[in-house]
Amino acid sequence: MEIDSGHAEILLANPRIDFEHPINLSTGELFMDKYGAYCYNASLGNLKIKIRKYTSINKTKVYVSGSIHKFHLGNNYQDFYFTDIVNAIIQITQFTEIPANEFKIHQIEFGVNFCPQRRSSQILENIISHKGNEYELKTFRGKGYLKKFEWSNYTVKAYDKGRQYGLTQNLIRFEIKANKMQYLEQKNITIKSLADLLNNEVYCKLSNSILKTFEELIFTDDAISLNNIKNAFDKSVFIEYNNPRRWNALRIEKNTKRFNRKLSDFREIIKEHSNSNIQETHLKLIQSKCELLINDVPLLPVSQNNEMSHYYTDVLLNNKKATLRQCITCGRDISIQKSTSKYCSEKLFGREVKRCRNRISNFKRDELNRYPSQTLFDVDQYLSDEYRRWKSVALKTSI
Repeated sequence: MEIDSGHAEILLANPRIDFEHPINLSTGELFMDKYGAYCYNASLGNLKIKIRKYTSINKTKVYVSGSIHKFHLGNNYQDFYFTDIVNAIIQITQFTEIPANEFKIHQIEFGVNFCPQRRSSQILENIISHKGNEYELKTFRGKGYLKKFEWSNYTVKAYDKGRQYGLTQNLIRFEIKANKMQYLEQKNITIKSLADLLNNEVYCKLSNSILKTFEELIFTDDAISLNNIKNAFDKSVFIEYNNPRRWNALRIEKNTKRFNRKLSDFREIIKEHSNSNIQETHLKLIQSKCELLINDVPLLPVSQNNEMSHYYTDVLLNNKKATLRQCITCGRDISIQKSTSKYCSEKLFGREVKRCRNRISNFKRDELNRYPSQTLFDVDQYLSDEYRRWKSVALKTSI
């Protein structure tokens, strides 16, 4: 994330943030890095703040990096609900004294953790491609297991989160990193600052992107025995396209019809000869998990019946009553603010939202003197719809 340079001095003067200054301990002089900048570094939990002052061009850059998930929970294997995200952002704005809309986002990672129905390693081993692209495998000297697919604007990762943190449970993280925000723009997802992450609707779109990307993965099933595939054509297709390089070769050909035809054939063979459809089963798990996190539905005890566990979300969501509260001036969703709030919070959305409060305040001061609530004649019929709305709000509201 990047913050406007005007906030650099606010951060440096903040007593709650301990910056390392670029000072030579021997001489007491400030020193520059190899790029000709004075660098000030600090940590806010796991978040890293860097201020770079370029004296030659009189320019200052302020960067913030790190995981909001880890900032709030200390790890990223625990479930991170929408309310957790909101609370984390509020904490960040309170610590830094900078509104959420001033934190400009240039890259973002989003994903979901889920408990697979087989060992995590088995699920990951059966992922052989993403839209024909070959994976990069990392095992971190046996301490982890990660498959990564690199694209120009984004990266797809699936890895064993349980092994990474030494957990006893099977836990897989599936995530997407938007290397360029153009990736999200193409999907009509607007995320420009931390303030946008306070909007619940954004997560519905992100979860749709996660689900679609998971559907694009190509799975095999190593439990399938070649001896059980009696059809010679099916057997040859299964053997040939069980190889990730074969999918990559098809992708390079850029023959979409041929690629889709082979993919359909391969998936039909998997479906026919596999005891359980790995991709379809875990797609449902991911969908349920996304709904739980977005809607803040608490987890229930695990059912012994795997099929029944898929219905938890539906039952709970049908009984949940969402309460939407809006700014009485601009209509922005302010459900995340205090129950007594009537206007947008300046701490969360910046100074420009003062207009919400000022519009009503100014209207009361200036306009109601001209057009009081009680007049000899009904003047409302001569006012515009927008003007009547302001008047109605002003009469009902105490500033």
